[in-house]
Amino acid sequence: MNHLLTELRRRNVFRVAAAYLVVGWLLIQLAALLETSLGLPEWFDAAIIGFLIIGMPIALLLAWAFEMTPEGMKKTESVADPGAFKPLGPSDYVLIAGVLVVLGVVGFQTMGQSNAEQTVANAPAAETTIDQASSPDASETSVVEAETTEAPISEASIAVLPFADFSQDGDQQYFSDGIAEELLNALAQFPDLRVAARTSAFSFRGDDVDLREVGEALGVAHVLEGSVRQSGDQLRITAQLIRASDGYHLWSQTYERTLTDVFEIQDDIVRELSRVLQVRLGVGGGAGRARLGGINPQAYEQYLRGLSLWGNRDTDDNRENAISAFQLATELDPSFADAWAAYGISVMNSALSVHGMDIETATRVSSNAFSRALEIDPDNARAHAGLGWFHTNWQPDLTSALAHSALAIEIAPNAAYAHYARGALLSWTGDYQASARSYRRALSLDPLNNTVALNFADDLMVLGDGNGAVRAIEQCAECPEIFAEYLRFNALVPSSSEEEILNALLELIPVLREAMADLPEEARNVEVAEFSDQVDLILGIEGAGELVRADIDEDIENDEIDFDTVVYFALLGEGDAAANAIYSLYGSEEFSDLTDYLLPGRRGFPETLRRHPRYHEFWELPGMPELAAARRANGQTAGLPLPIEGGE
Repeated sequence: MNHLLTELRRRNVFRVAAAYLVVGWLLIQLAALLETSLGLPEWFDAAIIGFLIIGMPIALLLAWAFEMTPEGMKKTESVADPGAFKPLGPSDYVLIAGVLVVLGVVGFQTMGQSNAEQTVANAPAAETTIDQASSPDASETSVVEAETTEAPISEASIAVLPFADFSQDGDQQYFSDGIAEELLNALAQFPDLRVAARTSAFSFRGDDVDLREVGEALGVAHVLEGSVRQSGDQLRITAQLIRASDGYHLWSQTYERTLTDVFEIQDDIVRELSRVLQVRLGVGGGAGRARLGGINPQAYEQYLRGLSLWGNRDTDDNRENAISAFQLATELDPSFADAWAAYGISVMNSALSVHGMDIETATRVSSNAFSRALEIDPDNARAHAGLGWFHTNWQPDLTSALAHSALAIEIAPNAAYAHYARGALLSWTGDYQASARSYRRALSLDPLNNTVALNFADDLMVLGDGNGAVRAIEQCAECPEIFAEYLRFNALVPSSSEEEILNALLELIPVLREAMADLPEEARNVEVAEFSDQVDLILGIEGAGELVRADIDEDIENDEIDFDTVVYFALLGEGDAAANAIYSLYGSEEFSDLTDYLLPGRRGFPETLRRHPRYHEFWELPGMPELAAARRANGQTAGLPLPIEGGE
């Protein structure tokens, strides 16, 4: 062995190996830089690495066989053996220093990656807190409190803020927002990177945004911001990555290309971010869309317009215009998968009065849109999430819903919408512990989303964590106090006497109505208002029957029968009318509200209705037996059919 080592040193093999390592590493860094700055293909740096790997044994063999002498290149065997080694020279010290630097940098990068992976690996362990907190023997510490007390911000986290519109007329904000949202969606597909969702991230807009506040509110360590200037078919996009804690700029780049290169620009930004953040990332799904470079630019512009409108869908006009923009995008480019997915989602999640379709047409349009999206791009996360929602709320099919929902999360593991859709599905099946975990995960990615917060609180209430439910609402930035009052009452029910509950109800009803009166019309929560009406009726308060009858007549006149109408009929003793009403709601616009009435201790369906033959027929419609079986398997029987009176 000593002879081999001596011979390797005599033949300069160690020197050549050290020099090759240092020069090779420098070439790899240069290749990565050139790939990004010159817009070279993704495989460019990989090809350089491959050539270097192949070249290393060749270089070592040449070092073994030959040696450079004053007389030129000669075989090593012909060089006289000096008998002793010369001391290390300046060039040797330079090589040693270079090797140490390379090893140090590579080690630092590896540690950064390992830390990010460990953060993700440890994340699922936190999910057990719901199971523990909701069990009878659990501590009284709420799930929300347990999760928010000691939750360090992972370095592998980012928020994409809305990009500034630098167009000449300042009328391209929708385009700038769309570019930012596309980058956000691309980054959400990286398993080791936590990405704040659009609803939360886009609430921070303008020049005076405090990035420290952004980081604390969204729980992210980094912020991506930028600007877009579009002039004709020329596009200039500037992006910069900033550390939220101190505003330090980690990376910035400006891209000037034509509109047809917009996908390549997005890919360049995402690839460079993956390197800068030192997280184990790979370009996939939404990030690798330069391969779809044939997308019609006009279609893409309409798609971005639709994204901006849909992101601000608090008005019917914005919803209607978003749907029109997505539809036009699919007409301009029928091969645009994302446009088809967005079209299906926007139609499915808007009232029939908004898009002017009847229920059959809307169902067909949504189903066709999702199918087209997946024909073009089988890994389209939004289409899979949309189909999961579609087969939960429109055409019940638990097998399909579970499969598509799981695929959406597999493809985009850090997309809040995927976890929210999964939570709704699991709640539908009665698995409230699992659905609460999904809602909690969605809320961690989208902490300022009121809808997610309300659903999370609802599940905590079902699990018996009333304090956690109230705290979730209290932490909700824009949720009215009325919801907290409503939840406090529900938290009281399981552990209180009948007299205490009655007194609490009598105190709650005027509080609810007063709070409702102070809210603008569009913000009033129908569930709470009608809950108080039902309480009046159940308690036999004078005039309650007439009030509820007026509500029913108004629903029938306006063709707005819903599950509250069903309950009102049943409470008034009109069993046939109640059973016929619920049968008519199958596949309707209100069908997704069904599970709100399948909960114990809530405004559920009375026993008389659950024993009605027509109610049994409702539960034999397509998808309903599977739903009933799933809920029973999860220990949830409230609201399910009971034996028909006089039957077995």
